[in-house]
Amino acid sequence: MSVVRVMNVLIVDDSPFACKAIARMLRDDPALNVVGQAHDGHEALRLLEEYATYQEVIKLLQSHRKLQGDILKDLRDSKKGK
Repeated sequence: MSVVRVMNVLIVDDSPFACKAIARMLRDDPALNVVGQAHDGHEALRLLEEYATYQEVIKLLQSHRKLQGDILKDLRDSKKGK
């Protein structure tokens, strides 16, 4: 018998509709657990701090490329500090 390792997912998109659609698709997979949804990079960082031990996958679909880069840089820097 194989054990399924559950991966926690935080969905980040500036469209609430897209977040809900992605969450619905991911909920059908028993190996994925949606722990939250954020609609901008700042909300994503706040949620990442709240769920720091849970986050394994981050889905960034933001239309603002510069903000994506800033958020990813902040995440990288915060991980270096730990």
